Amino acid sequence: MSWNLKKEEKRKKKMRGEIFRRREKINEIDEARKKIIGKHKICHGTGFIKSKIKDKQVGYIKEIVHPCKCTDKFELISKFILSEIPYQILMNQQIYEKTVIDEFSKKKIHLRKEIIRPCIQQIIKLSKNPFGLTFLGKNGTGKTFIGQKLLYYAIIKGFTAHYIEFPHLLRLLRGNFDKNIDGVIKEISEVDFLMIDEVGSESKRSEFAIGELKSLYKKRILKNHLTILVSNYSYTQFKKTYGISIENLIESYSKVFNFKETPNVRKLKTSAQTEAFFVNLQKKVKR
Repeated sequence: MSWNLKKEEKRKKKMRGEIFRRREKINEIDEARKKIIGKHKICHGTGFIKSKIKDKQVGYIKEIVHPCKCTDKFELISKFILSEIPYQILMNQQIYEKTVIDEFSKKKIHLRKEIIRPCIQQIIKLSKNPFGLTFLGKNGTGKTFIGQKLLYYAIIKGFTAHYIEFPHLLRLLRGNFDKNIDGVIKEISEVDFLMIDEVGSESKRSEFAIGELKSLYKKRILKNHLTILVSNYSYTQFKKTYGISIENLIESYSKVFNFKETPNVRKLKTSAQTEAFFVNLQKKVKR
């Protein structure tokens, strides 16, 4: 069997950091396998292609077996499933221009042009440094979408990534006496790109939540892993809630952007969809 050994070894190394998350997502991954590999006509659902070539040294015809292209597609979709990002939505959505406020310089920043595009273009360099992003501000301004889109590009480029809401992370941490949950937490904490959303929406402020956020953030800094934090708080609220130690980490290792001047794109979009729906109903009644 002919294999690209270097590529295969790299793939296996990445998968060692996915064991526990794969257990959690086994049903979704199996369904993806059935749809992508099982129904692929070219390889007849086997995931492998057979071809015959002539051996130049001995002159005999020999059969070569190599992975079908559908296996690469399946592995990519598996990465998306493990990452917990809504990849079906992200595939066809673009990041539109947004003007945000840099919390430290107080300057207006064209986020896509000045930050996101360079991050995507220099994603290898980005993956080797601890400097991250913090998005703050009101609901519906695109904070979560932009962070998830960055994870999406990271996965396409072969990096590991994970999206998790902070209340969910805290629930996992409180139940980490379970071996599998402990393994999931370790894998999440060690991905190349980690996004923690809904920071501040935990049920109540606690020393446990603050301590765990600080610990996780510090570990990722020491390992040169990028972290994206997303919160509906203003920066003043954020600092007041999480204290001076986390404030120092954020100000040292993160660009902090406030979305307060960004329009509520979610509201505008859904309002337009709602209006169009009822206008369409009226047309059908008139007929």
